[in-house]
Amino acid sequence: MRVITSQGDKEFASNVAVNLNNQNRVESSFLRSNNPRVVQLAHSVLTLGWYLERRQDEVLSLSERERTVIEQKLGGAGLLKNRVIPLKEGTQAYVTTFRRLPELAKKNPQRMFQGPDDGGFFDRIFNGELTSRDFVAAYRIKFVAEAYVQQFASLKRRKLRLADWRADYARLLGRRLVETYGDVIDQVIPQCSVFLTAAVFELRHRIRGGAVDELVSDLESGRTEILGEVLCHMLDYAKANPASAAKSWPTLLKSQPFFENVASYLRGLGVR
Repeated sequence: MRVITSQGDKEFASNVAVNLNNQNRVESSFLRSNNPRVVQLAHSVLTLGWYLERRQDEVLSLSERERTVIEQKLGGAGLLKNRVIPLKEGTQAYVTTFRRLPELAKKNPQRMFQGPDDGGFFDRIFNGELTSRDFVAAYRIKFVAEAYVQQFASLKRRKLRLADWRADYARLLGRRLVETYGDVIDQVIPQCSVFLTAAVFELRHRIRGGAVDELVSDLESGRTEILGEVLCHMLDYAKANPASAAKSWPTLLKSQPFFENVASYLRGLGVR
């Protein structure tokens, strides 16, 4: 056994963990946490009022002094609590939206941080096209989509105790979605946060040409009908094309071909 002391130097401790990672299983995102591109992204994200958590539970280990310094940079005391973007989750959001690769984000997230020799995408993701503004916007879209799915999951757990589950579902999901697809939404929605993030971005930004900031604002203001609309279109496509949707929903919702088919369907609708 070898013991190396860092004497409180967290950056040194992280460097040791990264460079001596021969036996312990460590997330690939952690191994990239000190990459210059990731460090630069963290600095840029901070200027937008967000903190990029490059290593898991990094915020929990901050000293009071470190927390105070970061919050001052964010703009005030207490802001850090709701302004943290974990590196892995933020990258998943960016890959899902701006790079249009929901399967990579959902099914193979470790490859987002691996190099080309390992069949990874790190160099293609963390390149000159990646901006801190896009990274933050993508995370905020995914955060709302996940909250929407979690709200549904809470309803689903109480379904048998609800006096009228369809009415309660409809308040969150919209009447058409519940009336038309009430028999499958229990299987679809709990699995769909990444796919839903990709699809709402595809519809509102790429197809309709809306500004990303406007989409973020709409979602964060509580306009969940936007997400319900996307789910309806997705299920409409699956119903009209049973051969393309013959697999289980957990499989479909992490399938790149299924996403491409839904995206093509959305473009064909000419929705505005």
